[in-house]
Amino acid sequence: MFTQNSGNLRMMVASPYRYEVQQIQTTGGSPTPLSGALTVSFGGDSVTVTSDVTEIGMASALQSMPSVGNVQVARTSQPSGQYTWLVTFRALVGNVNMLAVDYSMLYGTNAKATVTEIVAGSNMTLTGANPRLNVYEKVAGQPSYTAQYNVDTPGGYLTRVSQLLSGGLSAQYFDNQFLWGTPVLERVDPQVMMDHD
Repeated sequence: MFTQNSGNLRMMVASPYRYEVQQIQTTGGSPTPLSGALTVSFGGDSVTVTSDVTEIGMASALQSMPSVGNVQVARTSQPSGQYTWLVTFRALVGNVNMLAVDYSMLYGTNAKATVTEIVAGSNMTLTGANPRLNVYEKVAGQPSYTAQYNVDTPGGYLTRVSQLLSGGLSAQYFDNQFLWGTPVLERVDPQVMMDHD
């Protein structure tokens, strides 16, 4: 259950697989912080990354190797230039071979890098005669909207968004002829009567 009003969200996608998660971790760096680079290898491919590569950079580097395919990466940092990257394999299903890391270009006190399997992948997580996994919407969320505006001339513009409510005409009253600034009065008029002379 979503506890915040985030609108009518897209459906989650359920997978019958348990995806492999491997951890690349650097250690050491005290008193001399870690720096330099790591070379990560998989399936005959290899790529070199800096020792502080971002999670996006690590994901891009790993995905540049044809043998890896799509991955998701989360990075955490520790003192002295130490980092941990959690790599979730999305394209490779089942128990995936281990990544390898060469830390010969990693510098600092007791510099080292290791790879550990955190979650073993499996393509047989559902058992039984006819296993199925379904996702369905139990309660629809509130509506959400996206708007895009393209202007011909660059400059500063004032954009205003209002939510329409039932029960009358939403009115804003200003104390100037340009409708500029904050309205002096805002209300919903359930009935509008105009006299014409």
